[in-house]
Amino acid sequence: MNKILARVPSSARASLAAVGLSVALALSGAAAHAAQVASLNVNLLQNGGAEKGAASSNGSTLVPIPKWGSGGAAVVVSYSLGGGFPGVDSPGSANRGLQFFAGGQNNEQSAITQRVDLSPLLMDIDGGSLTFVLQAWLGGFSSQQDNASLKVEFFDAAGVRLSSGVLPAVTAEERGNVTGMLLRKITGAVPIGTRSAKATLVMRRLAGSYNDGYADGLSLVLKLAQP
Repeated sequence: MNKILARVPSSARASLAAVGLSVALALSGAAAHAAQVASLNVNLLQNGGAEKGAASSNGSTLVPIPKWGSGGAAVVVSYSLGGGFPGVDSPGSANRGLQFFAGGQNNEQSAITQRVDLSPLLMDIDGGSLTFVLQAWLGGFSSQQDNASLKVEFFDAAGVRLSSGVLPAVTAEERGNVTGMLLRKITGAVPIGTRSAKATLVMRRLAGSYNDGYADGLSLVLKLAQP
Protein backbone atom coordinates (compact mmCIF):
# COMPACT_ATOMS: atom_id res chain seq x y z
CA MET A 1 0.00 0.00 0.00
CA ASN A 2 1.44 3.38 -0.99
CA LYS A 3 1.06 5.64 2.02
CA ILE A 4 1.66 9.37 2.18
CA LEU A 5 5.00 9.01 3.99
CA ALA A 6 6.34 6.85 1.17
CA ARG A 7 7.12 10.08 -0.69
CA VAL A 8 9.62 11.03 2.04
CA PRO A 9 13.19 9.61 1.74
CA SER A 10 13.80 6.46 3.79
CA SER A 11 16.43 8.16 5.98
CA ALA A 12 13.96 10.90 6.88
CA ARG A 13 11.26 8.34 7.62
CA ALA A 14 13.57 6.51 9.99
CA SER A 15 14.40 9.74 11.83
CA LEU A 16 10.76 10.70 12.09
CA ALA A 17 9.84 7.26 13.43
CA ALA A 18 12.62 7.28 16.04
CA VAL A 19 11.75 10.75 17.31
CA GLY A 20 8.04 10.03 17.25
CA LEU A 21 8.41 6.79 19.17
CA SER A 22 10.42 8.48 21.90
CA VAL A 23 7.82 11.21 22.26
CA ALA A 24 4.94 8.76 22.23
CA LEU A 25 6.40 6.52 24.90
CA ALA A 26 7.44 9.41 27.11
CA LEU A 27 4.10 11.19 27.00
CA SER A 28 1.69 8.27 26.94
CA GLY A 29 3.46 5.75 29.17
CA ALA A 30 2.46 7.26 32.50
CA ALA A 31 -1.15 7.68 31.44
CA ALA A 32 -1.31 4.08 30.25
CA HIS A 33 -0.46 2.79 33.72
CA ALA A 34 -3.12 4.90 35.44
CA ALA A 35 -5.89 2.31 35.74
CA GLN A 36 -9.53 3.16 35.11
CA VAL A 37 -11.76 2.52 38.15
CA ALA A 38 -14.45 0.00 37.30
CA SER A 39 -18.23 0.25 37.31
CA LEU A 40 -20.92 -1.83 35.66
CA ASN A 41 -22.60 -1.37 32.27
CA VAL A 42 -20.12 1.18 30.90
CA ASN A 43 -17.11 0.89 28.62
CA LEU A 44 -14.10 0.48 30.89
CA LEU A 45 -11.56 1.15 28.14
CA GLN A 46 -10.60 4.80 28.05
CA ASN A 47 -10.05 6.25 24.58
CA GLY A 48 -11.31 3.06 22.98
CA GLY A 49 -12.33 5.03 19.91
CA ALA A 50 -8.96 6.76 19.38
CA GLU A 51 -10.65 10.15 19.75
CA LYS A 52 -8.45 11.60 22.49
CA GLY A 53 -5.29 13.30 21.28
CA ALA A 54 -4.21 14.29 17.79
CA ALA A 55 -4.05 11.99 14.78
CA SER A 56 -0.82 11.40 12.88
CA SER A 57 -0.42 14.02 10.16
CA ASN A 58 0.45 11.40 7.53
CA GLY A 59 -0.51 8.05 9.08
CA SER A 60 3.11 7.18 9.85
CA THR A 61 4.64 9.81 12.13
CA LEU A 62 4.10 8.64 15.71
CA VAL A 63 1.94 10.61 18.14
CA PRO A 64 1.08 9.97 21.81
CA ILE A 65 -1.99 7.76 22.29
CA PRO A 66 -3.67 8.92 25.52
CA LYS A 67 -4.63 6.22 28.07
CA TRP A 68 -2.73 3.50 26.17
CA GLY A 69 0.79 2.15 26.49
CA SER A 70 2.22 1.44 23.06
CA GLY A 71 4.85 -0.70 21.41
CA GLY A 72 6.02 -0.85 17.82
CA ALA A 73 4.75 1.94 15.59
CA ALA A 74 1.03 2.04 16.42
CA VAL A 75 -0.59 5.30 15.35
CA VAL A 76 -3.90 7.13 15.34
CA VAL A 77 -5.20 8.02 11.87
CA SER A 78 -7.98 10.36 10.77
CA TYR A 79 -10.80 8.97 8.64
CA SER A 80 -10.37 12.05 6.45
CA LEU A 81 -6.67 11.45 5.67
CA GLY A 82 -7.16 9.59 2.39
CA GLY A 83 -4.16 7.85 0.83
CA GLY A 84 -5.83 4.44 0.89
CA PHE A 85 -6.78 4.46 4.58
CA PRO A 86 -10.36 3.76 5.69
CA GLY A 87 -12.59 6.77 5.12
CA VAL A 88 -15.86 8.01 6.50
CA ASP A 89 -17.76 5.85 4.00
CA SER A 90 -15.65 2.69 4.36
CA PRO A 91 -17.24 -0.40 5.96
CA GLY A 92 -17.24 0.06 9.73
CA SER A 93 -19.22 1.47 12.61
CA ALA A 94 -22.13 3.75 11.79
CA ASN A 95 -21.27 5.60 15.00
CA ARG A 96 -17.55 6.04 14.28
CA GLY A 97 -15.76 9.16 15.42
CA LEU A 98 -13.06 11.03 13.54
CA GLN A 99 -10.09 8.72 14.16
CA PHE A 100 -9.01 5.06 14.41
CA PHE A 101 -5.98 2.94 15.36
CA ALA A 102 -3.51 1.63 12.74
CA GLY A 103 -0.40 -0.52 12.89
CA GLY A 104 1.98 2.06 11.42
CA GLN A 105 4.93 2.29 9.08
CA ASN A 106 7.72 -0.29 8.64
CA ASN A 107 6.87 -2.75 11.40
CA GLU A 108 5.53 -6.29 11.47
CA GLN A 109 3.62 -5.94 14.73
CA SER A 110 2.35 -3.08 16.89
CA ALA A 111 0.47 -3.26 20.18
CA ILE A 112 -1.25 -0.94 22.63
CA THR A 113 -2.31 -1.95 26.15
CA GLN A 114 -4.49 -0.63 28.95
CA ARG A 115 -5.14 -1.87 32.51
CA VAL A 116 -8.40 -1.58 34.43
CA ASP A 117 -8.74 -1.79 38.22
CA LEU A 118 -11.66 -4.11 39.00
CA SER A 119 -11.23 -4.22 42.79
CA PRO A 120 -14.26 -1.93 43.45
CA LEU A 121 -16.41 -4.77 42.08
CA LEU A 122 -14.90 -7.53 44.23
CA MET A 123 -18.19 -8.41 45.95
CA ASP A 124 -19.93 -9.10 42.64
CA ILE A 125 -16.84 -10.76 41.18
CA ASP A 126 -16.28 -13.13 44.09
CA GLY A 127 -19.98 -13.92 44.15
CA GLY A 128 -19.56 -15.26 40.61
CA SER A 129 -22.20 -12.92 39.24
CA LEU A 130 -20.33 -10.89 36.60
CA THR A 131 -19.94 -11.40 32.88
CA PHE A 132 -17.91 -9.39 30.36
CA VAL A 133 -18.59 -8.21 26.83
CA LEU A 134 -15.54 -7.48 24.68
CA GLN A 135 -16.04 -5.92 21.26
CA ALA A 136 -14.26 -3.87 18.62
CA TRP A 137 -14.32 -2.98 14.94
CA LEU A 138 -11.35 -4.71 13.33
CA GLY A 139 -10.06 -4.80 9.77
CA GLY A 140 -7.42 -4.09 7.17
CA PHE A 141 -6.55 -2.88 3.69
CA SER A 142 -7.96 -4.21 0.41
CA SER A 143 -6.97 -7.82 -0.33
CA GLN A 144 -3.96 -7.75 2.00
CA GLN A 145 -4.16 -9.95 5.11
CA ASP A 146 -2.81 -7.34 7.56
CA ASN A 147 -5.09 -7.54 10.58
CA ALA A 148 -5.87 -6.58 14.18
CA SER A 149 -7.07 -8.56 17.20
CA LEU A 150 -8.13 -7.53 20.72
CA LYS A 151 -7.46 -9.58 23.86
CA VAL A 152 -8.63 -9.15 27.46
CA GLU A 153 -6.86 -10.85 30.37
CA PHE A 154 -8.12 -11.11 33.96
CA PHE A 155 -5.69 -11.11 36.92
CA ASP A 156 -5.96 -11.76 40.65
CA ALA A 157 -4.52 -9.50 43.38
CA ALA A 158 -1.08 -11.11 43.02
CA GLY A 159 -0.99 -10.50 39.28
CA VAL A 160 -1.64 -14.12 38.33
CA ARG A 161 -3.61 -14.46 35.11
CA LEU A 162 -6.90 -16.27 35.68
CA SER A 163 -8.39 -16.30 32.18
CA SER A 164 -8.52 -14.45 28.89
CA GLY A 165 -10.68 -13.86 25.84
CA VAL A 166 -9.72 -12.85 22.28
CA LEU A 167 -11.53 -11.18 19.42
CA PRO A 168 -10.14 -12.95 16.34
CA ALA A 169 -8.73 -10.97 13.44
CA VAL A 170 -10.92 -10.16 10.43
CA THR A 171 -9.59 -11.70 7.22
CA ALA A 172 -9.48 -10.02 3.83
CA GLU A 173 -12.03 -12.55 2.59
CA GLU A 174 -14.44 -11.62 5.38
CA ARG A 175 -14.06 -7.98 4.36
CA GLY A 176 -14.75 -8.90 0.75
CA ASN A 177 -11.21 -7.70 -0.08
CA VAL A 178 -12.40 -4.17 0.64
CA THR A 179 -10.64 -1.72 2.96
CA GLY A 180 -12.64 -1.37 6.16
CA MET A 181 -13.61 -2.95 9.48
CA LEU A 182 -16.11 -5.49 10.78
CA LEU A 183 -17.55 -5.85 14.28
CA ARG A 184 -16.19 -8.63 16.51
CA LYS A 185 -17.81 -9.46 19.87
CA ILE A 186 -17.42 -12.11 22.58
CA THR A 187 -18.90 -12.64 26.03
CA GLY A 188 -17.73 -14.66 29.01
CA ALA A 189 -17.59 -14.98 32.79
CA VAL A 190 -15.35 -12.81 34.94
CA PRO A 191 -13.35 -15.31 37.06
CA ILE A 192 -13.80 -15.33 40.82
CA GLY A 193 -10.81 -13.62 42.42
CA THR A 194 -10.30 -11.13 39.59
CA ARG A 195 -8.95 -7.75 40.68
CA SER A 196 -7.77 -6.24 37.38
CA ALA A 197 -8.00 -6.64 33.62
CA LYS A 198 -5.65 -5.80 30.76
CA ALA A 199 -6.73 -5.12 27.20
CA THR A 200 -4.21 -5.55 24.38
CA LEU A 201 -4.78 -4.52 20.78
CA VAL A 202 -2.31 -6.18 18.39
CA MET A 203 -1.94 -5.11 14.75
CA ARG A 204 0.03 -7.33 12.35
CA ARG A 205 1.59 -6.75 8.92
CA LEU A 206 1.52 -9.65 6.46
CA ALA A 207 2.09 -7.71 3.22
CA GLY A 208 3.62 -4.44 2.06
CA SER A 209 5.68 -2.00 4.11
CA TYR A 210 2.83 -0.47 6.11
CA ASN A 211 1.09 -2.34 8.94
CA ASP A 212 -2.53 -2.03 7.82
CA GLY A 213 -4.11 -3.61 10.89
CA TYR A 214 -7.00 -1.24 11.75
CA ALA A 215 -9.23 -0.98 14.83
CA ASP A 216 -11.87 1.30 16.30
CA GLY A 217 -14.57 1.24 18.97
CA LEU A 218 -12.68 -0.92 21.48
CA SER A 219 -14.97 -1.76 24.39
CA LEU A 220 -14.94 -3.85 27.60
CA VAL A 221 -18.19 -3.86 29.59
CA LEU A 222 -18.95 -5.81 32.78
CA LYS A 223 -22.53 -6.80 33.57
CA LEU A 224 -24.44 -8.77 36.17
CA ALA A 225 -25.11 -12.27 34.88
CA GLN A 226 -28.70 -12.97 33.96
CA PRO A 227 -30.44 -15.45 36.30
